Amino acid sequence: MSRQKNNYVVVVVVIVIVVVKVVVVVELVVVVVVVVVVVVVVVVVAMLVAGVAAAAIVVVVIVKVVVVIVVIVKVEVVVVVV
Repeated sequence: MSRQKNNYVVVVVVIVIVVVKVVVVVELVVVVVVVVVVVVVVVVVAMLVAGVAAAAIVVVVIVKVVVVIVVIVKVEVVVVVV
């Protein structure tokens, strides 16, 4: 009887771990999507307001920010997967 209970506990723990990992990955994806949307909006507004020269500078800065975010996300995903 106790062996069966132990099996159930293991199954529940595994399910919980999988759900947590999925939730974290989904949250990371949502964060990335939100960041991309914000970036696009900022670029469009910058182009309209300041002209193309300023927009080019903004694009360079934003690309750097996105790269940093992607690196952070990759690290977090690796941590989650492990």
